[in-house]
Amino acid sequence: MDVNLCRRIFEPQMNADGYGLLFCGMMTLCSWLTGLSAETVRGVPDARAWDAPKQFLLDFDSEFSERITVEPVDGVIPVVNGKVTSPNQLMAYAFLSEPSSSEDRICVLPDQGLPFIIRITDRYPNFSTQVAWINEELIYLRVWWGRAVGSDLIFNVSQKKFVYRAMVHDGQNLYWQTQQALHPAEKN
Repeated sequence: MDVNLCRRIFEPQMNADGYGLLFCGMMTLCSWLTGLSAETVRGVPDARAWDAPKQFLLDFDSEFSERITVEPVDGVIPVVNGKVTSPNQLMAYAFLSEPSSSEDRICVLPDQGLPFIIRITDRYPNFSTQVAWINEELIYLRVWWGRAVGSDLIFNVSQKKFVYRAMVHDGQNLYWQTQQALHPAEKN
């Protein structure tokens, strides 16, 4: 909001103390801060141009780091059924946990070295964790922590570490709230 525009709008109502101008300055500051908070500060996308709900990515929230661990296999190597092999057939992974559990244990069988476990705790049990090979040594994981917030992860099997982590957000609410704000219901 431009101060000159404010002056034209409020000049007839401004009293001798100039409170109208003060109000205009505060409105300018608020509109500037609002513009920053939606796009720049929090990174939430502008859903006005969306034609349908979408998922969007934001920087990884470090509060979720403790829920994702890589651990050596303790003692006996587990018998792994239903393993998914890498494209070159040298490595594999398999789930060792129940799909409805809030914890995932994914046993990774590298081509060299001992197997290890990727453990994911406190996940949302209504959505299964998605796991797939990207190439010969990268595994993609999508984990949901709740109905609308999850993480996209890429794990390098050779390096035994995550090389990419981001938060994924379901934009259903953002889309519908934006649509409602853009097209309010007719008042009777």
